[in-house]
Amino acid sequence: MSREVHVQFCERAGVRFPCATHLVILARCISSRLRNWVEGKLEGWLGLQINREKTRVLELRQPEQSLDFLGYTFRQDRDQYGRSWRYWNLAPSRKAMARERAALREMINPQQSHTPLPELIGRLNRHLAGWAKYFQQLGGVPLPVDEWGIDVCGTVINKCLACPPGVAPISVSPRAWEQIERKGDRSHGWYLNLETWRWYAANWPWHPTPVTLPTNNIVALLTSLRQIMEDGLDAHYAHFAQAAHRVREGLRHLGFEMFAADDHASPLITAVRSLPGMDVSDFQKYLQREHQILISGGLDDLFGKIFRVGHIGKAASPAYVEAFLAGVEAYLSQKPV
Repeated sequence: MSREVHVQFCERAGVRFPCATHLVILARCISSRLRNWVEGKLEGWLGLQINREKTRVLELRQPEQSLDFLGYTFRQDRDQYGRSWRYWNLAPSRKAMARERAALREMINPQQSHTPLPELIGRLNRHLAGWAKYFQQLGGVPLPVDEWGIDVCGTVINKCLACPPGVAPISVSPRAWEQIERKGDRSHGWYLNLETWRWYAANWPWHPTPVTLPTNNIVALLTSLRQIMEDGLDAHYAHFAQAAHRVREGLRHLGFEMFAADDHASPLITAVRSLPGMDVSDFQKYLQREHQILISGGLDDLFGKIFRVGHIGKAASPAYVEAFLAGVEAYLSQKPV
């Protein structure tokens, strides 16, 4: 879409579209009536111009159809348990992966040969941590944003923080605030403008957010953070790492091979190569049916070749870990591979 336009929403709030904006519209069905209505609203009411050469209409329920947006690819994948239906999945897009590879090649090109190796490794680690955390959940491993020079970091409150989803905390460094203030009007609108949120936090202590947030999620987050700090961060991180170590140790004892070396594997999830002749979908169904334990299968090229075991929430408890390993051993005794 093109042409800058100011659209008023509610009372004082507004959204300003820059001269090039990608817009995704979701609908249960696609029809000429709906298409005409959308075009009329965008071009007639809002005064925007649709670039029809770059506009696509997708039926994402169809195989091989996918949507790339904000660095992610959204698509429907095969059910991980071998059932007939499909489920929604998202992963870093091919373009995002290509850009990241290009950035890494630039960081380690021959012109960097004079850089001391520890310094170069530090740069790479900081860069990769910042990139990877855009596509992952935080709270399960240490992430010293100031030490690593990460200026803006966003996360979710479920997964490692053990809260219902619905709130996305963001940390912003002083250097990032200085850059925001220097740039002035960035056409980010009102709701997505970080300065809007900072103003309300500083000037409206009785209502420190510009919109009404789900208070139940805020209370849940506060409760979880208090529990984490009471136990200590080191103990919080160790809880996940101990569960991962015990699972990997137990699976190796049963003859399994881990997909990633322990030095590089996440403490929050373990990917395991299936045994020769093993039906991963049948294995998943057995654990769910007989032991009420859920694990995930592989995606894309790894479908049927690996399975994945999480170590967050209830799955990090010793009782759950031992029950999982007992279930795996029982399955192998009934269906030797």
